Amino acid sequence: MTPFELGPGESKTLDVVFVALSKPGVFTSSIIIGDEVIPVTITVRQELLLFDTKIQVLNKDKKIEEGGILKTKITLIPMGDKQRFDVTLNYEIKDFSNKVYLKKSETLLVTEKKEIERSFNIKSLPLGKYVIALEAVYPRGIAPSSDQFEVVGKAPMSLLLKIIIVILIWMIVILIVAIIIILYRRKQKEKEAALSNLGTPSYRPTSSS
Repeated sequence: MTPFELGPGESKTLDVVFVALSKPGVFTSSIIIGDEVIPVTITVRQELLLFDTKIQVLNKDKKIEEGGILKTKITLIPMGDKQRFDVTLNYEIKDFSNKVYLKKSETLLVTEKKEIERSFNIKSLPLGKYVIALEAVYPRGIAPSSDQFEVVGKAPMSLLLKIIIVILIWMIVILIVAIIIILYRRKQKEKEAALSNLGTPSYRPTSSS
């Protein structure tokens, strides 16, 4: 690549050529320009594709708080004539240096277009950007697909929410104390009433002959 320089506020369009490997799959890498790291995902498909797949991250804005759950939707599409496929779904979660953090597999019988949802526990993932890669392995080949997501820090609790929580806690404490006082006073009154009844002499009328 020919070196070039940019002045402040200047921009330049670059043409980047990727050469696919000789095997299908999902591959990750990064383009680094100065301090900027641009994540890249390359999905290599077979030329003759009899089966298609799509995996989609369902979390809002494709961001998940650390320790959260990654939610996905998988679409499986047989191509051409209607056939029965025993399809093995291989899942991988990896970063853009191609380090794999999670592997998981399942096998499904697919006869027509099918949509399923799958969740993944990502509590072991540090903050950063990742790819969820899917390879659908069927008798005549492999159909890969992928989507990106980011693990972010937990959002700090807002000041207003903290104040509301503190107020609610104090209201609950005051309510508990009030109930205890009411029950105590009621018990004291019952005790005083019982003592009063014990101290009052009872008279039985006598008949004179």
